[in-house]
Amino acid sequence: MENLILELKRKAKGDLVTERDAYEELVDQFVSDKVDSGEISAEEDVESLKDELLQRWPEVEEYVRGSETEKP
Repeated sequence: MENLILELKRKAKGDLVTERDAYEELVDQFVSDKVDSGEISAEEDVESLKDELLQRWPEVEEYVRGSETEKP
């Protein structure tokens, strides 16, 4: 999970996602891409994963705005 959130943080920063609505769209696309590529099984609870990623918005927002340093 931490690898996913770090990848999502990097993507959000690269895409300059600074609003919650844009983050929600990013999470939907990110998870969909992971399922399509086989990195996440379609049999997993994808909605729970999305919910968990959405709950991390404050952490992602800090990272995007540059106030959080990258942690492995």
